[in-house]
Amino acid sequence: MKNRNLKFVLASTIAATSAAAIVYATPKIIKTVAVENNADKFILNVENIDADTVKVSLDNIEDIPKALQFSIKLDGVVLKEENGNPVIKDLINKNNSDKIITDYSYNKDTNTIDVLITSQDSIAKNGNEVEVFEIDIEKVPNNESRKYNITPEKENSKYKYVSDTNKEYEMGVEVANNDLSINTAPTVQKINENYIEVNVGDTVELTKDLLSNYIEAQDMDNDEVTFEVKNVEDTVIDKFTSNTAGIYDLYVTAKDSFGGESQTLNLQVKVNQIDQNPTITKNGEELTDVTINAGEIFNLMDGISAVDALGNALNVTVNADKELNLDPDVDTEYTITYTAIDSLNRKTEKTITLTVKANKAPMINGVKDYTLTVGDEFDPRNGVEVIDEDEDIELVIESNVNTKIAGVYKVLYSATDSGNKTTRIQSIVVVNPKMESINGIPVINASDVVIQLGEDFNPLNGVTATDTEDGEINKIDVVRNEVNSNVAGKYEVTYSATDSKGASSTKTITVIVNDPPRINAEDKIIRLGEEFNPLIGVSAIDKEDGIISNIEVMDNNVEINEEGTYTVTYKVEDKLGGVAIKTITVTVKEYIILAESININNKIDNLYIGSSKVLTATVDEKAELKDIEWSTSDENIASIEVIGNDVKITAKAKGQVTITAKTKDGSNKSDSVTIDILEYKENVEDFISSAIEEAVDNGIIIPVLGEGTKESPLEMEVQDVTIEKFEEFLNSFKEINPVIIDKYVEGEFTVYKIKIENKSIISKFIRLFKSSTTEEGYIYLKIANNLEASKDIVNKIDSTIKVEKPDEDPGITNPGGSAGEGSETTNPGESTEGGSETTNPGESTEGGSGTTNPEGSTEGGSETTNPGESTGEGSETTNPGESTENESVTITPDKEDSEEGNIDSSKQENSKLPITGQESILGVLGLLAISIGGIIYKKKK
Repeated sequence: MKNRNLKFVLASTIAATSAAAIVYATPKIIKTVAVENNADKFILNVENIDADTVKVSLDNIEDIPKALQFSIKLDGVVLKEENGNPVIKDLINKNNSDKIITDYSYNKDTNTIDVLITSQDSIAKNGNEVEVFEIDIEKVPNNESRKYNITPEKENSKYKYVSDTNKEYEMGVEVANNDLSINTAPTVQKINENYIEVNVGDTVELTKDLLSNYIEAQDMDNDEVTFEVKNVEDTVIDKFTSNTAGIYDLYVTAKDSFGGESQTLNLQVKVNQIDQNPTITKNGEELTDVTINAGEIFNLMDGISAVDALGNALNVTVNADKELNLDPDVDTEYTITYTAIDSLNRKTEKTITLTVKANKAPMINGVKDYTLTVGDEFDPRNGVEVIDEDEDIELVIESNVNTKIAGVYKVLYSATDSGNKTTRIQSIVVVNPKMESINGIPVINASDVVIQLGEDFNPLNGVTATDTEDGEINKIDVVRNEVNSNVAGKYEVTYSATDSKGASSTKTITVIVNDPPRINAEDKIIRLGEEFNPLIGVSAIDKEDGIISNIEVMDNNVEINEEGTYTVTYKVEDKLGGVAIKTITVTVKEYIILAESININNKIDNLYIGSSKVLTATVDEKAELKDIEWSTSDENIASIEVIGNDVKITAKAKGQVTITAKTKDGSNKSDSVTIDILEYKENVEDFISSAIEEAVDNGIIIPVLGEGTKESPLEMEVQDVTIEKFEEFLNSFKEINPVIIDKYVEGEFTVYKIKIENKSIISKFIRLFKSSTTEEGYIYLKIANNLEASKDIVNKIDSTIKVEKPDEDPGITNPGGSAGEGSETTNPGESTEGGSETTNPGESTEGGSGTTNPEGSTEGGSETTNPGESTGEGSETTNPGESTENESVTITPDKEDSEEGNIDSSKQENSKLPITGQESILGVLGLLAISIGGIIYKKKK
């Protein structure tokens, strides 16, 4: 406690009297203001500074204060004491000025603090707030978290202050923070670096039990801890789902019941693509073969549906192997194929067999023509029967036969089955008169006829009848005529004639309706003066005769030396007299719209022996003819295979070759690319070449082009090998630490962009002499989708090679070194969280690994103490040129020693090097000899 006389003076000064006196002067108090309105209350603002420190401020002081008096009461805690004195840090008189006097009196019995402050001039404030003091709260023995309050001494207390104009204010008090707590915030650390793995479309509940598998939270107060999870949009979430494969960031904070929060950790969710093609079902069941009866109604799409791996509905297309006829004459099987394709271009085809049981039309047997004599018995049913799958089919007979009268009659037979198929047959019955004397029957003169499709047909044309007694018979009846001249085929026509004595005869001929041949010829454009052969590209085909080679040019008025539009007329005739005639237009132009340009789209500089590459070219849009002619300057170095307008180049021998694409329309436009055919071992980075050499020799992969640097990635194609063979390559490939940084589909290939790390000791020493040696390499690994094991190979890569995290930049490197996975380059003064860091002196880093000089401090992870090193994941290098793999080396200055510039050598016990940081001279010489040999070998190559 300070001077009691001063306290008495201050109390007297600030009392509500008109004769108050202050130690510095005795001003007259002009006015006492007492306001009860809530808007004009003092605000007692109490806030936690740390776990056991509280700052007390007084707000809503509108005038300039010169003196303050108020009291506060602590409820639930007591002040910490040092040497018998309460710990109260004065914030008013920080500089111990003799112009401000403060008195803070702590009464243990009432657990209150009386505050008296006076200033010669004024008390500083921030806005309308005066920060008064900070107090330390005494911890209990078990350090238990608890809540407490700091309030005015009494209910309805009033605080007072005097302004610099000696106006006195007396107002009520309102507490800003009623609930305070003594609490130590939780701490968190990752216990599992793996991702939370889910499949596309799955929902994961972000429960405490789940998160505890990846993050460990501790609370010194043994308080219950919960996890709060936010997404990248800073939104609190309790579950996670995504329909897109990838790696997603979540941010997890531990909280206790007192509101204490830990630092935030980044937890990632890896969403895997579901390797599942669409599912096609019928009424929710597997598709099965179907058998129906002819004539039965059947909808191919009835009940058919398809969904993707996430249950999203997809369109289904259906195709049959031949034209569908649901009422065939014979049993018929159809192959029905249903197809569904999802958004990732994954396709499912389901094939069923549709069997249509034929409903053959009924067969009417025993029907024949009859020649009778007047008075004969005639039963049209005699010897006639119906045969069909159905039983008891009714035979319907329509007959006008009258055997009492000579003449020619018709009998019509018909039968219809349950499938509504009807068979009709006609019989001719000739009833001749009784012969009283010898009478010859008429003779009908009619021959088989061929007519052309669509030609009018008169069945009586050219048909005559004669009789020995009557001579020419003028009346000839057509008793049957099936001819349909609009449908090609063979038909029958039956004639009858009767002489004057009633004797009749019949005759049946065949009429062929012939389908004429077809001429294939298209309109043409030719250049003025260009030779023109009208038969080039023209062909003819006939249904019966097949290809007809004899094509007649009936008319050709083309003048090749004069612009204009001309015609050429062609004629062909088949063996049945069918004639086809076709006329085309030939345009002769001096100027044809020729190609203005042709460009090879994907030029390359080099290609490795044994590999192939497809080049494409484009002719400009306005050109009428876009055909392309490809050529190679040397078939022995690189051969070509033309595929449509593209070309496949196959590298055969070392050398240089020029590939040319040229227009065929006479414009003589061309574009070329010169390609060096090389041996991959002479151009690919040594550490990559060594890693793939065995796989190349065994035909597992083929290098196509590129050196393996970031600027020139090595493109490699996987060959048609078994998954077992590919695994052999993958096991050796892992030795150069591959990391997938991209995956995509390019045409018929699945492509992986892979970053690899050069940990070769020789290469590291070569870098001392040759700056061009790279620390990391880049490969494009391509898997053709038509390989038998392509799907297994892709799955094996996905499960074997790790994927680079999204926030990692594969292109950032430190001078003389390479930042491995999770590494980062940090500028001076910058603080980073997570990952690995390179930190300048005096910088504080949290998480990951960093570079620290004696003045800096690091928290978590591992550290690097010198530049020029290469760091892999979870590794550290303490001197130039040395790399330690999968081992953490921590060199951290002791807090006290660091102030004196000393480093505690006990912190270096995990280091491979002596504490001095010097290497064995024998090891250096040995490695140097190896590296020099490597350089000589490289130059020799």
